[in-house]
Amino acid sequence: VLVFTSLRDSAKPQVYVRGADGSVRRLTEGRDAARPELSPDGRTVVFDSAEPGPGGTVQRDLWSVGVDGSNLRRLTDTADNEESPTWSPDGTRIAYACDGDTALGWQIYVRDVAGGPQTRISDAGAGDATEPSWNPGTDPADRNTVAYTLTTNPDPNVDDGTELRATEGLGTDRPLLVGGHAEWGTRSASWLPDGKDVVFLSPYHTCGCDDFDHVYRVTA
Repeated sequence: VLVFTSLRDSAKPQVYVRGADGSVRRLTEGRDAARPELSPDGRTVVFDSAEPGPGGTVQRDLWSVGVDGSNLRRLTDTADNEESPTWSPDGTRIAYACDGDTALGWQIYVRDVAGGPQTRISDAGAGDATEPSWNPGTDPADRNTVAYTLTTNPDPNVDDGTELRATEGLGTDRPLLVGGHAEWGTRSASWLPDGKDVVFLSPYHTCGCDDFDHVYRVTA
């Protein structure tokens, strides 16, 4: 099963699911959706959507919907922007990026899908924390690990100011890549199913090719 957003039937992107048989089903209407992710049990999709905010503003909030299109539910309704939800391995929690802290900017938070308070888990220092990706592995040592992209003021002579980091909560924040990879500009982490390797984007290259993003895989 694959979930994705598309403009195929609407002026704004909607969430779709593609089955193993090739059939495609539209799950949302009237949303401005992005970044859908399927739950570990394959029954529910979380995504973020642009919604009208106070004073004519627009805010991104988190939503969930069943893969059959039922039970559309708004998970957040605040003046802040929440985006890029990612499931915990047991399907009970989500991590996401939120800009609600005026001092820290964008940070990564965790909350129960059923509701309740959010808890900040990123504390890398200066920079915006976005694009969380929860480790899907079954190893107990990895089940609380969330990778994310930290964006700082870039030095154009070095990299693009992005760095992949990982955290299990405050006080555990660390670079995801070490050694020679640590100096690369890296972003958009996605774990492999075993939770040991991660793929990511980086403009770094050793060939004579154009300076565009390339896909890399590394053991985290």
